[in-house]
Amino acid sequence: MAGLFLLILRTGYLYADSNSPIVDTPSGKVKGIRVDVDGLAGAKTVQFRGIPFAKPPVGDLRFEKPQPVRPWNETKDASVFGPSCVQPFDKLLPYKNLFPNLKISEDCLVLNIYAPNDVDNQRNKTVMVWIHGGGYVIGQGMFYDPSYMAVKGDVIVVTINYRLGVFGFATLKNEILKGNYGLWDQIEALKWIKQNIYAFGGDTNSITIFGESAGGFSVSLLALIPSNKGLFHRVIAQSGVASSIFATAFTEPNYTLSIGKQVGCNDKDPKAFVNCLKGMSADLLPNVTKAFDNVIPDVIHILGTSAPVVDNEVLTDLPENLLKNTKSDACQFFKSLDIMFGNVKTEGSLILGVFTPVVQNMFNFNGSIGLPYDVFCDNIVKTLVNDYFSGISAVKDAICTEYGVRYDQGMQGMGAVDMFTDLFFMSVGVSTLRNHALSNPNVKRYQYIFTKEDKITSTRPSWFHGASHGNELPYLFDLRRLPALLNVSLTSYDLILSDKMIAYWTNFAKTG
Repeated sequence: MAGLFLLILRTGYLYADSNSPIVDTPSGKVKGIRVDVDGLAGAKTVQFRGIPFAKPPVGDLRFEKPQPVRPWNETKDASVFGPSCVQPFDKLLPYKNLFPNLKISEDCLVLNIYAPNDVDNQRNKTVMVWIHGGGYVIGQGMFYDPSYMAVKGDVIVVTINYRLGVFGFATLKNEILKGNYGLWDQIEALKWIKQNIYAFGGDTNSITIFGESAGGFSVSLLALIPSNKGLFHRVIAQSGVASSIFATAFTEPNYTLSIGKQVGCNDKDPKAFVNCLKGMSADLLPNVTKAFDNVIPDVIHILGTSAPVVDNEVLTDLPENLLKNTKSDACQFFKSLDIMFGNVKTEGSLILGVFTPVVQNMFNFNGSIGLPYDVFCDNIVKTLVNDYFSGISAVKDAICTEYGVRYDQGMQGMGAVDMFTDLFFMSVGVSTLRNHALSNPNVKRYQYIFTKEDKITSTRPSWFHGASHGNELPYLFDLRRLPALLNVSLTSYDLILSDKMIAYWTNFAKTG
């Protein structure tokens, strides 16, 4: 007994049995599970799944900032993943073989911890916190399995959930419905990690946040919030930076008002309107927007509607303005962090959403062949310039000249893809890195371009080529599980590339 007591004092945990470690955290005891790691014979991760980091955001807490979770007295079973936050169920079905479960709930503010081989609060391992993408309207932490990364890189990885769609980003841009609840969820998760991760062997002074797409937007936005100082120390933004048009909302209150009207809420009285939304059943709130293919007759908009907004609290100004003001607290905080920003070579694969039967019928073209020049220049570009550049004709002409191809629809399709890549991803990434470079030489910054094409069979048209949005993700997560899950084969190059990327990512997290 004396030996067991000394072990508890040293490590902060004891075993319920050999496969169910129990960790005593400031929030309460949690019982995890040991899991074999695909691709590493004999290696295991200790996983703690579905740990709540905030009170359930239901009832009166819907459309409110997350409240800290109350400590629990009983040992919490953390061997099973929690549900996804509310999102369209049909978006999950194509990937059902990749999900531990298909449960969806408003009570979803949970995180998952992956520790390499064992847990010991004296290990002081670097911590990496993954924030998922999905356009702020779909996604979940459990979709990504960082087990191989945790063991190979000898780091602790945490994946989190945050509220999505109308639940996370509804706003009237007033004190009654400020918005940014999903962003506040991310901050609350980071606070819980800062306060509790040492019990799992994590170093509270070496925390890196990383994410892709909306997750990349998110980590970049978090790096512009000075009150986050100390919650993390390095940032990896994959395929998305804060100054991108899609990082913040385009339509703001109009989206929320339209959602409310669809479910019968009267918008004349803001308080009554919000109370009406709070009283609605979660499955009645259509929480998805057409982020990249919002189409109305004769016009193709490329919009982001459900996203963070300037609320004069967590975000005091648009990201590009915060970065321009080099003396602002936001810019100074950003420049104090080591950063790594990057993209896949062909982010513009997202614009393939306009190649839908509806749009093709509307403009009488065959998307499998490509895109007609007049649809590109006289509709897509014209509408884009009206939406984002005040309709300035010189901007439209410059874009059409640079990316227009008159007599080859396949090349014009790729021209549209390249335009989307440069405008919404590459240019803003480079300008953000340049801004960061105007700081002290002790702070580090890196850029990468990922060029390996999709490992998974896709439905891209024959004229499309290049690494699509999200193609890097299997090389960080789940690559070695794909043969069994999706019947794809791996080459030695795939495995080498994955190991190199994981080494780059985890070494950056450790040392910058």
